[in-house]
Amino acid sequence: MRSRVRCFLVLVAAAQALYVTGATAQSREDELVRSLLSDDAATRDAARDEILATRSRIVDGLVAIVSDWGHYVGRGDSYYQAVTLLGQMRAPEAVGPLVAHVGFKRYLPPTPEGAVIEEGGLFWERPGEGLSRWPVPRSLVAIGEPSVEPVLARLSQRCADAERVGCLYVLMWLRGCAGAEALVEDALARVDTEETKAALGLAAERLRGLVRLVDASWGVRP
Repeated sequence: MRSRVRCFLVLVAAAQALYVTGATAQSREDELVRSLLSDDAATRDAARDEILATRSRIVDGLVAIVSDWGHYVGRGDSYYQAVTLLGQMRAPEAVGPLVAHVGFKRYLPPTPEGAVIEEGGLFWERPGEGLSRWPVPRSLVAIGEPSVEPVLARLSQRCADAERVGCLYVLMWLRGCAGAEALVEDALARVDTEETKAALGLAAERLRGLVRLVDASWGVRP
């Protein structure tokens, strides 16, 4: 009986500690926001710097998860959440690690809802709905223009078809179909090695097929 009471008291103490920690963090966040409204310039600057430092630490932690593919990818939705948060935070410093793992596919139970077509392993959905199974391209699109050059660089290398299509998806949504075609063709015209030429040639061919699918499936181009 006494052991049960002790266990109960330990659980209560732990719950109280978590509550206090959460409340303290919330209070600090509120304090920082209020400090941005201060009449004192030094107080405003200090609050800004602390907010940016906190964001930087969070982004660094998420990038570490994305980079350590083998350790985290099998842990339920942890990897997916890290990838998604980096997109929601519009973190350009995460573009490199995201592009390196652009072929990551999230497991979901099969469902036809919202689906238009599954082509080359890529789960395409209607404009605005995003890619529920392919979070890395979605996050790269959310980050925006900083993704373009790294994605083009990835297309210039030998890669799996799922990676190639994921990169092309990013270009299509950031620049539109015609813009993506222009980017790939321009990169192809500037290549200086046969290996790069072959890789970009595959990308250009794949892109033409995807554009035809977009025309047939959506009726409008992004």
